Amino acid sequence: MFKSYFKTAWRSLWKNKGHSAINLAGFALGMACCVVILVYVRHERSYDGYHRDIDRIFRISMDIRTKTANRLFAPISDTAGPALKADYPQVEASARVWPRLGRLVKRDPFVSYEDLCMFADGSLFDVLTIPLLKGDAATALVRPATMVVSESMARKYFGAADPLGQVLNVNGQDFEVTAVASDPPENTHLKYGLIASLATVQNERYMNNWHSTMFYTYLKLKPGVDPAVGYLVAMPLAFWLMGRWLERFAYRTSIGAGPFLAAGLVVIAAGWLAVGFQSVRAARSNPTDALRYE
Repeated sequence: MFKSYFKTAWRSLWKNKGHSAINLAGFALGMACCVVILVYVRHERSYDGYHRDIDRIFRISMDIRTKTANRLFAPISDTAGPALKADYPQVEASARVWPRLGRLVKRDPFVSYEDLCMFADGSLFDVLTIPLLKGDAATALVRPATMVVSESMARKYFGAADPLGQVLNVNGQDFEVTAVASDPPENTHLKYGLIASLATVQNERYMNNWHSTMFYTYLKLKPGVDPAVGYLVAMPLAFWLMGRWLERFAYRTSIGAGPFLAAGLVVIAAGWLAVGFQSVRAARSNPTDALRYE
């Protein structure tokens, strides 16, 4: 039975070569578009999912509301993270990151600008999953003027030599390399190449200042801690508003409407083309029946 079905389908395709080719091309194009969109959406949803205990990690943001607009900022004051860690026992660890783009890096004979530069607390490795290939995560960024380099940066500036204990000059200041981290994956918001100790700039005027908003701040809560519990106790009558407020502190990646709109348009276009081609095919095979419904 299946053999006869196959023969019938093959004869129909062979009889209407042009129409069949258009149908098959449209079907293949639609399937390809769906697969590409599926892969893209899965990639977007996988951002930062590789971190251990991802459900306990949060990045604090700053929501500024005015009469004319609401603006959400990722960088906040450097004092927020330590204050939350000190005042709330539910916080297991906190870490601050200060991105610094366009740093001039020197090590004879290399001189180049590097965009993936940042200052960070040593506790960064307690909050986020950044595997170290060499060095100790507990001490890598404790001392001032120390630095963790990515694997690709170590290869670029030191070649086959051991980078530990070597010195890189960044914007005129020498940093000792204390660890080598694996290169960051593509699906992360925090791309790094050179991570310098935040203790290096601890005494600068923009540090310890609630008005200086330049730092990404990450919190890792203890197991079983719900970030909403404290606010439920303090404001039991404002649970709904509190929940809306806490959503802005979640460490998550949002996906815009673009991918879903594109997927919907592809599906609609594929359906429209299929119906149109089938109508043309029916009209060609039986013109009398086609005119009957005009």
